[in-house]
Amino acid sequence: MAPPTRSAVRDALRKHGWIGVVIVVVLVAVSVVVLKLPDTALVDTADRPPPLPASAELPRSVIEYRLTSDSPTATAQISYLGGSLGVSEVQAPLPWSIRLPPSTIAPAGITAEVDADSVTCTILVDGQVRDTRTTTGARAAVSCNVIAT
Repeated sequence: MAPPTRSAVRDALRKHGWIGVVIVVVLVAVSVVVLKLPDTALVDTADRPPPLPASAELPRSVIEYRLTSDSPTATAQISYLGGSLGVSEVQAPLPWSIRLPPSTIAPAGITAEVDADSVTCTILVDGQVRDTRTTTGARAAVSCNVIAT
């Protein structure tokens, strides 16, 4: 196939040259609008709730973790989220429990592996059971989680 002749290119530009002009005009118009945006609001702020005052305190919850087993001599390797303390690890005989001081809304979680055939974990938030699970089997392991307290 032979390349287009100069006259064919000129005819095409005359016929469709307006497309290039339209593209340039649209780009200039968009640039002007974008440059003006910082002075205008794109979101209606009337639907937003008012911000909390700086002195407002977030709700606080008391988290309690409990571990139990059918075996009276069970010992557990325990890892739990301790609020602002991060992850805490402890080895303890069962039954075991800990009550954390009130903290702001956060996830709560506990995992444990026991040297027994069953283990149950329970998470209470402000005295209400939010998650409880039981696992059975040799060297049972269990995990309880609450997304937000």
